[in-house]
This record gives sequence, structure tokens and C-alpha cells, in this order.
Amino acid sequence: DVTIESASGVGIFLAGVYRFVIDQVEVLGWSGGAAIEVIGGHDGVVQNSRVVQTGSGLGTGIRARGGSRNVVVRANRVDQGTGFRRGIQAGGSTGIEFFRPPLQPTDGQPDFEATDIEIEGNVVTGGDGSVVSAGTDRVVIRNNYLLRPGIRAVRFLNENAGGEWGTTRNTQVLNNVIVFTSAPSSVVNVGAGTDPTSFIFARNRWYNESNPAASTPVLPVAEANGVYGVNPNVNPDDVLAQSFAWGQWLLNLTTVPDTYAVSNAAGYRLAIPG
Repeated sequence: DVTIESASGVGIFLAGVYRFVIDQVEVLGWSGGAAIEVIGGHDGVVQNSRVVQTGSGLGTGIRARGGSRNVVVRANRVDQGTGFRRGIQAGGSTGIEFFRPPLQPTDGQPDFEATDIEIEGNVVTGGDGSVVSAGTDRVVIRNNYLLRPGIRAVRFLNENAGGEWGTTRNTQVLNNVIVFTSAPSSVVNVGAGTDPTSFIFARNRWYNESNPAASTPVLPVAEANGVYGVNPNVNPDDVLAQSFAWGQWLLNLTTVPDTYAVSNAAGYRLAIPG
């Protein structure tokens, strides 16, 4: 439960750290780097935290790159404001001298900026590129709320291409709510050096506030059971509830306590940390 106000390039920086947990941290204002930067981190979690770009600085909210593996970015609030900023990013462009490989690298296989990354249950507002997958293998982007990006909500890039680096592949985009105002052809960006045939889109809800009839995005592959043009009526300052077979996941990604009425609470047990 820490608040960090940073005028420097990075708020929190982890390099080559294993089995880490960042929980209930607030980072306000940074410039050029990332609010929470993980380079070569493994088996870690960034959760229940709040990242707010309070000034004109650029950069990324939460980022795992440089050989990171098995990192979960869960239930965070990332407010990026306007301008060229990224919300949550798996991968990126890391100099080889800073690259932290896994403990047991697979010989003969390409290296990736990030592998086995889960980005789930987050709220990302503003910026340009709500969620980015760059130079990655096996990234899952699910159950997030990507609200009003300047242009792109989801980006697939390869910013460290060539040589020993692998092609961006195997990203799944599932069960997200995407509210945008840009052109349907711009809301998803697929860059060079990626393998779009390996991407999966399913059950996402897309809503173009400026033109609901033009809510169907241009995707690199066909989406399964997508919903287009139906206003999800999401207020990120309210409790956000998602239903699963095991119960409901309640997300309050603000600094203010709130309540939520559960209709069939008798059948549930409350899951708390620990």
C-alpha cells in the first residue's frame, strides 16, 4: 500500500527478479519510461494497483519485457490521459545487454521479449495503445476494459525483430470490453514481423461511441462470438462485475470503497487474499 510520485523515467523498476508480487501500489506521473517496469522478471504478479499519468510525460503504464516469463498483470487501473502512451505492454524493445533469459533457456529456439504473460481484469483509459503485445509468445489478454484510447486499443508489434528474436505470435484477445471513437480499421493495429494467423479473438464486446453502426473492427483473423455496436455502459468508477461458473469477480479499481449487491450470495463464499 504505497504511493510513488515520480518525475523520472520509471516509477518501479525490477530487473531479473523471480517470484515477485507488486500489490496495492499507486504510481503518479512519470516520463518516457514506465510506471511499473519489469525486465527479465519471472513468476510474478502486478495486481490491484493504480497508475495515473498526471502530466504531459509519455511512456507506458505497466510493462514486462526483456525475457520476462510467467507474469500476471491483474486488476489494475491505468489512466493514461491523452497523447502517445501505452497502457499495459507485454514485450517491447530491450537491448541484448539488459536481457534476462529464463533460468533454463531452450537451446536452438528463438528468444522472445516476453512469454506466458496474462493481462486480465484491468481497466485502461486513454493513451494510444491500451494493450500491446510486442515480440512475444503466448500472451493472453482477457476480461479487460479498454476505454477510449486515442487511436488503437490493441496493438501487435515486433520492435526487436531480426536475428535470434522470435516473431510475435500466439496472442489471445478474449472477453474484453473495448469502447473507442477511432475508425474501425484503426482500433486494432498489426505491425510487421508478427504472425497474425496465430492470434485468437473471441467474445469481445466492441462499441464505437462516435458511430455505433461502425463498431465492427478490422481484425487480422475472424472473431468467434464477438458483439458489435451494443453499448456496454461501463463506468470505470463503479464496481465492475464479471460472472463465471464459480461465481462473480468484483473489481473496484478506484481509491474509494464501494458496495455491490450479489443476487445469489447464498451460493458463494468470499475469496480474499491468502
